[in-house]
Amino acid sequence: MTASIEDVAEEVYVEITSIDLEALNGRAGSHSWGYVEPSEAATELLTEAIEDWVEEMKRSLELGLLAPAEALCAGIVQGLYRARDTKSDGALGWAVDFPTEEADFVVEEFLKACHPSSRKDAHANLIQVLTQRAPEWVEGLKR
Repeated sequence: MTASIEDVAEEVYVEITSIDLEALNGRAGSHSWGYVEPSEAATELLTEAIEDWVEEMKRSLELGLLAPAEALCAGIVQGLYRARDTKSDGALGWAVDFPTEEADFVVEEFLKACHPSSRKDAHANLIQVLTQRAPEWVEGLKR
């Protein structure tokens, strides 16, 4: 069964907005191997929170399942878009550019994993879907 765009967006949003200060403090700061900047720790935690969705998207494309992969990509981007202005004292507050940068990365990964013969059409379809779901980011995601 394929997850809907809305379901994926909601899960991504909840995952990245619920990483609290305690989780960040556990990762940032001085450790036996050195010092980890809070912003670096935040980005790592946020990336880890959604990496299963990104991997599932790439797996779907490897299996030739373009429509489910497109839905996953659109859902991830929509979840990130919803989180872009969320005020947070957790990880998201320490990595305020994460939603935008990660959305660019996810779309790039989607396109890289697409079969070359379907890449242009897949990108056009994805942009059409994202026009409604992440309107402020569409121009940047077209590149």
